[in-house]
Amino acid sequence: AYHEEFKIILKEENKKTRQIGLTSQLLPIEWANYAFRNEISVEVRATFCTNLVWNKNGEKRHEECIGIKRKQHTSMMCWRMISWD
Repeated sequence: AYHEEFKIILKEENKKTRQIGLTSQLLPIEWANYAFRNEISVEVRATFCTNLVWNKNGEKRHEECIGIKRKQHTSMMCWRMISWD
């Protein structure tokens, strides 16, 4: 048996990597143009346990066969944003 792995569920537009190339340190007035955000989703009253997947003898593990785990309980989504001002 091995531990079940969870695939991250992202929309295609969220998979794009956004990078800002900074060649020098920004001045405070320049930081005013940027905001940083973060989000987290927490399941309410969820039980945390290990999920095991059993293999038959001679059966090999394939990454494409790892299932997607969707929330089964009520969840709470929190957002935050940090800006200069």
